[in-house]
Amino acid sequence: HHHIGLNTWAGIGAPPTPENVVGLKAFSVVYPSNEELQIAITKVKALGLEIFEENGIYTVKDPSQNKIKLTIK
Repeated sequence: HHHIGLNTWAGIGAPPTPENVVGLKAFSVVYPSNEELQIAITKVKALGLEIFEENGIYTVKDPSQNKIKLTIK
């Protein structure tokens, strides 16, 4: 079982964590099929967010500038 710790005290609009400190930089969301992945990509694009593809891995940034990697298993 896993625990995920989140920094919620900095609040909305807080600046991104500097590159030279310890902390979350990226996480992956693994979809069970390409169809499910494409649905997620469509939703990200509908939000007007930039999404980049490299070697079948799609990357978008959350409001704190953490990278979210979308892929299939």
